[in-house]
Amino acid sequence: MSTTEAETVGNARQDPEAVAREVVGSLAPYLQSDGVACRVDRLEAGILYIEISTQGPPDASLIMLIRLGIERKITDRLPEIDRVELL
Repeated sequence: MSTTEAETVGNARQDPEAVAREVVGSLAPYLQSDGVACRVDRLEAGILYIEISTQGPPDASLIMLIRLGIERKITDRLPEIDRVELL
């Protein structure tokens, strides 16, 4: 599927934040297997803010890997998003 400014369904444009929520939701089972939960907080000026929580102390390398993986999936679907920031 090709993308433009936002995903399209038929001729209607989908809200970029809704598409981001869908992408993050599709990754949830994989993240949960590593004891990580995340949700989209907001999309603001090309930056997607994601709230993340872990079971136990956060592992910095795991968190960075997760951020980069989410960022790649998001920017593949929504090129107007410049980066992902974790809260």
